[in-house]
Amino acid sequence: MHVLGIHIPNHLTRMPNRELFASEMLQYAKNHMNDRCVIIGDYNMSMLADSEGPVLSCTEKLVELHGLGWIDTWRFTH
Repeated sequence: MHVLGIHIPNHLTRMPNRELFASEMLQYAKNHMNDRCVIIGDYNMSMLADSEGPVLSCTEKLVELHGLGWIDTWRFTH
């Protein structure tokens, strides 16, 4: 089993490579589509359906991750 633990800094940080973190996570997900794999952590992303206020950045990465068939357990259980 493969496990990727990840923390993507939130949009309030001044980290210029936030998009790169999300892109690398998405590439990892694509590379492990047929493996037993868990990607766990704090993505600091949201989708429009989850937001009561402004949507956080990198939303398109999260939408793509879901489109690939990955399951967001927080969203699934809430």
